[in-house]
Amino acid sequence: MFDEKKFQDEYKTAYDKISVNQDRITEIKEQSMEQEHFKLWDVVKPAVGIISVCAMVIILSTPVWAGVGNAYEKIVEIAPGLADYILPVKLADTRMGITMQVEAMQVDGNTGELVVSFADEESSEENLISGKVDLYDSYNLRSYGADSNVGGCSFMEYDEETGKAYFKISVSSEDVFDKTKLKFTVRQLLVESTEQEMWLDTDMLVMNPPLKEVSINGRGGAEQIRELLAEHFYKTEESFPLFASKIMDVVELDESMKDTIQVTGIGYADGILRVQICRGTLTDADRHAEIFIVDEDGNYGIRDASVSWQEELGGEKICFDEQWFLVSEAELEDLQLFAILHETDGSIEGNWHVTVNLEDGANVWIVPTE
Repeated sequence: MFDEKKFQDEYKTAYDKISVNQDRITEIKEQSMEQEHFKLWDVVKPAVGIISVCAMVIILSTPVWAGVGNAYEKIVEIAPGLADYILPVKLADTRMGITMQVEAMQVDGNTGELVVSFADEESSEENLISGKVDLYDSYNLRSYGADSNVGGCSFMEYDEETGKAYFKISVSSEDVFDKTKLKFTVRQLLVESTEQEMWLDTDMLVMNPPLKEVSINGRGGAEQIRELLAEHFYKTEESFPLFASKIMDVVELDESMKDTIQVTGIGYADGILRVQICRGTLTDADRHAEIFIVDEDGNYGIRDASVSWQEELGGEKICFDEQWFLVSEAELEDLQLFAILHETDGSIEGNWHVTVNLEDGANVWIVPTE
């Protein structure tokens, strides 16, 4: 007969013996911090409605530390800050031929950090996870009385040996998370990813381009830069409660813009070099651009600020960005522009759900989709 108390004591004894070289952890953590880039946004997402589900308790009958060694090594490698919070059980949910696994989780008050992996189901003949994929901001962490509404997600790596794509996710809520029952969900994955690199034709540059006023749904840049550009972000009667800004009025909408990403204009006015990008409709795809300025010595620089907004075409929303570089007019002659256009599609809606009690690692609920 299974002795749960004995099992827990044996597990704790074995797990406490796990240790790693602290100098190595510090080294990897510094590298990880240098490489991480999170998607952040100004506007808080509306809370997702709670779905009524039935929980099915999984009774663990095998040693939960089986496989912990490999998992621990991977977390130390890609997210050393969470190494002490690795979960001692396999928290996984398989749907649509893809297995989501929570590799590590830390919750403190109203914030949480997770490392999550996605891999093809072992029995699947399809090769859906074979490199970079995108969660498309469809993740959520909630508990009794708390629901995450602000977050950041960064793709970390694809491990060819295990076939896993790893993500680090940070979330926060207005309320404190209840650790006794935390539910993490991912609604959608985009599994097809492409990149296109190109030098932009500077003949596109228009001095003092025509501008128009729009309500923006996002803006980016360091706080000190945004203070310098404060006059470019303001509220109007039409835009309230959003900010408004003036963007280049240099393109006419057409149907071809819905399913692609393209640079639609380059302009310069008032000390700002603007690069405008049309990202198409983003219902089932993610498209974004990295724009760099390159000086005559080959040094690269990233944008100082950015704005995003939407235009309507045939009842659908077309997404646009402008990336702004603060340069003098005299510098323009020796600058070039380099772009990397990213596109991820191949939408799979799996509604992966995993619920865990962080106060008692042996109690794990896999929540089925209704």
